[in-house]
Amino acid sequence: MAVLQFSGWVKSQLASEKINELVNWLSQKGIEPESNFIVVQYNHPAIPGFLRKNEIMVKI
Repeated sequence: MAVLQFSGWVKSQLASEKINELVNWLSQKGIEPESNFIVVQYNHPAIPGFLRKNEIMVKI
């Protein structure tokens, strides 16, 4: 798996930006994704955005 960790409230625009960031990084390394990208959120909804832990994951 390739994983990009980030913080904040995950909305579609932020998720798209982070997916594109991971796609670009993989492309620079010559790595092709083998699955769909997965957005993972770990925190309770009451946690403030700057403390939230999120990831974009893809099988490589």
